[in-house]
Amino acid sequence: MTPIPVPSELTLELSAALTTGNGRTFVTMEDGRPAGPLRGGEDSKDVLLHRARLMERRFTYAARPARGISLFAATGDLDARAILGTKFRRFETYHRIEPAVLAELGLLLPTFTAPHWTFLYLAPDGSEVGEDTFFDRLLAILGPALDNPKYEPNQTTRGE
Repeated sequence: MTPIPVPSELTLELSAALTTGNGRTFVTMEDGRPAGPLRGGEDSKDVLLHRARLMERRFTYAARPARGISLFAATGDLDARAILGTKFRRFETYHRIEPAVLAELGLLLPTFTAPHWTFLYLAPDGSEVGEDTFFDRLLAILGPALDNPKYEPNQTTRGE
């Protein structure tokens, strides 16, 4: 069997970067394409805080506990559908987040295996952010949950 080459624009092995232009911060992939962060499942202050506490027990950033949540990067509808059908298949809903707004609220880092990112609960300059203010702003930018067309109901969900 001969392997079929996959064009680079279709692969999920992406490398994220932050760039600044015209006074705004944009999240882009290595080749400069805009990336759209996705977050699976329903979120509330309690869920976000629980996930952040789990992360800070396991990881550090800049010599202090890394408090944050996981996100996945999609450079378009094809990437988004692939993520919804693999990483998010256990979630009935998901959020598509405006990357520039997210980058202004906290610190985005490419982590683990692409297309995974970690969104740290720190201001982009690394300073700490008040928890109540931070969560209110984060929930506001998450916006409404969208139905996941790739949802598989027999999968386990976050928190179970």
